[in-house]
Amino acid sequence: MKHISIMLDEMFRAGIEIEVEGDRLDVEGPDDALDRFLPTIKAHKAEILAFLGPDSADDILAALEEYDRLINRLCDLRGDPREHRERLLQARQSMAPADLPGDLEAFRQIVKQSERTGRAAA
Repeated sequence: MKHISIMLDEMFRAGIEIEVEGDRLDVEGPDDALDRFLPTIKAHKAEILAFLGPDSADDILAALEEYDRLINRLCDLRGDPREHRERLLQARQSMAPADLPGDLEAFRQIVKQSERTGRAAA
């Protein structure tokens, strides 16, 4: 579903807001963006419903929490100063929500590798 993630990110950046209401999508946004994206939304309605359903919102919230825990763990392992930790947490906030669950596995691997190499802070 990566293509749906990219498509939704483009729509959100264009000002489109999509809410799932049961089996339908409530779509709002600027007229020019709606003209551009409504055909795509209609063509991919089932995929969008599956992607944005209630489980997806829970997945994104869980990914946000885990990213923050992993960032803090990595900073502890490396002995990073507080300012660096804060910059990493701020950078995480700028990530597109639709990409969080997919990118999380790569970040988990970075932290695991740091743990394996024994770079724990004293």
